[in-house]
Amino acid sequence: NYEYSTDSGSTWTSMSPATTTSPLTINGLPSVISSLYIRAVNSVGASCASNDVYYDISFHANGGTGTMSGQSIAYEAAANLTANAFTRTGYNFTGWNTAADGSGTSYADAASYTMSDAADVTLYAQWTANIYTVTFDANGGTGTMAVKAIAFNASENLTSNIFTRTGYTFTGWNTAADGSGTSYADEASYTMSDAANVTLYAQW
Repeated sequence: NYEYSTDSGSTWTSMSPATTTSPLTINGLPSVISSLYIRAVNSVGASCASNDVYYDISFHANGGTGTMSGQSIAYEAAANLTANAFTRTGYNFTGWNTAADGSGTSYADAASYTMSDAADVTLYAQWTANIYTVTFDANGGTGTMAVKAIAFNASENLTSNIFTRTGYTFTGWNTAADGSGTSYADEASYTMSDAANVTLYAQW
């Protein structure tokens, strides 16, 4: 039979149910532990069966939303990281990093992670802004204009109007063909605040 300790051997708890098969399964452990010791127990007494020390990986959404449980890995052991469950509107998850700003060590989603440092670690979700398009509609005018690509939450000046309409003067752009939406001047700064493609209609 086996006993385990989560306080560096100060107290020991019998496994329930007791098992002698490998790998060992321990029921009822707390969700977060800093160390785990296992020892074999027989009629003579107890002896160390494992001196593995486990450290915890915490997953940080880093601007995203959702929840993820921590993951424990024994020192110098390797295991695949828990698959990402965080989401972030307008962004694509690109992996994990030991630094929030991405300047540390990077890991792909569900990549193998080796607990090479004897310390708990936090991995921060990394995000790349999605690209959305602005389509220009002549709205009764003539001519062609290429779509403009802008990253989510980024700001860029709108393409200068090249549409024409006989007998009319171009006065700007609007998110609604009838001018009831949000208005923008020609070449005005536009912020891609919605995670969706947008059409701007010429106003005459």
